[in-house]
Amino acid sequence: MSGHLLLVNGSFTAQVNGEPWAAESVTALLCEQVNVINIYGETDNGVDISISMSDDVTRGNTYPLTGNGDYSANIYEAGETSSSHFSESGELTILKHDTENNIIEAEFYFKAKSQSSETVYDISEGEVSYSGYYVQ
Repeated sequence: MSGHLLLVNGSFTAQVNGEPWAAESVTALLCEQVNVINIYGETDNGVDISISMSDDVTRGNTYPLTGNGDYSANIYEAGETSSSHFSESGELTILKHDTENNIIEAEFYFKAKSQSSETVYDISEGEVSYSGYYVQ
C-alpha cells in the first residue's frame, strides 16, 4: 500500500512542542489477541507518533495516556540514533468508535519523556481519524 492510499483512510495531526505536525501516512490495526487498537502516524522528517488503546473505547469517554495499562502514546525520533519517548501524562478523548465499520476518531494530548535523556515532548491539539482499521 502506498502512503497516499493510507491517508485516504485517515488523518493524524498535532502540535509537537508548539510546531505543527501531520502524519504523511497513517496505519491503524486492532490486535484481537490483546484487544488493543494501535494507530501509527509517520512523517518523512523522522518524528512519528503512535497511540494505543483498548478496543472497547466508547464515544464521549476520556482515557488517561500515562503509559501504563491499555492506553499509551509514544513519539519516535529518528536520526543517528533513534529514540522513543513514552507518555507520562495526557488524555485521549474518543469522538467516535464504530466497531461495525472499524472507524475511530479521537482527540489527544500528552507529555512524553525519553528513558535515556532529559528530552521532553509536549504534544497538544492532537486529532486522529481512521476509517476501516485492520483486524489481526
